[in-house]
Amino acid sequence: GSGGPDGSEWGSECLDARLDGFSRLAAFQPVSADNTRPARVFLERLADAGIEPSGALLNRLRVDASEYQLWKKQEPARGIQLSHSAMRLINTVCAGIGIAPDFCTYPERCLLILRKYASRRDPSIPVPDDIAARFSFTCNDENRFRLIDWSRTFQQLGEVVDFTETEKSLYADAFYSALGESILAMALYAETLTGIRDVVVSGSIFQAPILLEKTREKLSAKDFAVYLHEKTSCDESCVPVGQAYAAGLT
Repeated sequence: GSGGPDGSEWGSECLDARLDGFSRLAAFQPVSADNTRPARVFLERLADAGIEPSGALLNRLRVDASEYQLWKKQEPARGIQLSHSAMRLINTVCAGIGIAPDFCTYPERCLLILRKYASRRDPSIPVPDDIAARFSFTCNDENRFRLIDWSRTFQQLGEVVDFTETEKSLYADAFYSALGESILAMALYAETLTGIRDVVVSGSIFQAPILLEKTREKLSAKDFAVYLHEKTSCDESCVPVGQAYAAGLT
């Protein structure tokens, strides 16, 4: 993706969109733009917090200790490009809950794996509180902009020794719920700045029906008017349609 105003790739944007322009109001804290090695990005986020991974965690991530030491030596030299993309966040969390592949051959791979695991959860089994609590974020507000920081989530997932297949489904569903809460946090902040209560939910991550429904429910519960894609896909292929429509009105 292209660089945004802070030098990081665009993504996870909450925008006040108008025909004459837009205002950027919120986004996720950026992580590495590397979309091929989820485990490496997860370990980088732990390193940012000053956390050295245990041998057990490296084993769980299928990362050899010597490989990790090599990554650490390479990191200062490779000039890490950062990204606000929700897809990069999903890659990182999938590594943390043990469902990411060692190497992603296409950008949406972890998104599809997360969707698969979340859809396996037995709806009659509630997500335990201790699992839900591992997915937390903080809101940092400055200069009319809210940054959603997921650092605590990475740290708490790094503390888990192992996951059963059933637990992976529970973690996937819990992460979807937390993502929905973070989107609500963006919308509530945007309302304080603009007074707008109409929310258009768009982006590739909403191709996951469970996440889309959780987000819609959370926004609707706070009386936001929620608009979803009906005749176009919610991924970036819909952008030219909006551009053509806006051009026709100007």
